[in-house]
Amino acid sequence: MARLLLLAIFLIGLNAPALAWSRDGHRMSCAIALDVMSPTTRTAAFGILDISSSEEFLELCVWAERVKAAQPETAAWHEMLIPREATGLDIGRDCPSPEGCVLTRVIAEISTLKSDAPKEEKATSLKLLMHLIADLHQPLNFGFVADGGGRNIGATFLGRKTTIYEIWETHLLEADRVKPGDNLETLWLAHEVQTHPEPLDWARESYFVMRGAPTGYVGNPGGLTFDETYVQQNRPVAMGQLEKAGVRLGLTLNQALR
Repeated sequence: MARLLLLAIFLIGLNAPALAWSRDGHRMSCAIALDVMSPTTRTAAFGILDISSSEEFLELCVWAERVKAAQPETAAWHEMLIPREATGLDIGRDCPSPEGCVLTRVIAEISTLKSDAPKEEKATSLKLLMHLIADLHQPLNFGFVADGGGRNIGATFLGRKTTIYEIWETHLLEADRVKPGDNLETLWLAHEVQTHPEPLDWARESYFVMRGAPTGYVGNPGGLTFDETYVQQNRPVAMGQLEKAGVRLGLTLNQALR
């Protein structure tokens, strides 16, 4: 457990590049997953992916983002937007066929990885899982259809014009990570997420974070300003979500590739 925490601290050190779910945050989750994965699982995963190093594994964690840029029709795989009046998640309503949503894609790719599918098909499923499990833990990926999960809600964050979605996707994790004189930031310890519920449970966790008052999302009229207090309230939650994603990815692969 100490090794896992030290790894995460190393990855978000004072001179590290800005973290974001879209790249460095995904790499951080995958680095935690590598630490959780058993040696046998690592060997199996590297074999499926035809890679030989941890760095190659981390870089493949953003493969799905490149696919989304080239094939915009896959954007629905990264989120599960819901009606504003909804009081919970509904797969039938929120994940319409054939596109589906991040939850149904994660469930489908886990199933493929456990099956006797050809290696090439398993490689695609593995690369998608390495990315989409982290997306499943981004609370604003469970926002409202009407405002694009917060993409259409303007905000000012630490003096920067942005949107409420980008605050969670990028800016919260870019914010100063230590107080003056400190050397590291303590993450939520991974033992808090050692339990291994199903992907629907992970989605519900993200949904309830999204709806919580600290995010400032539900009922946001747009144009609000968020300061250091917002960072102090929400950054530990965002970091905790990334850590959960990494632990759960590692545990999922241990089970699927054993």
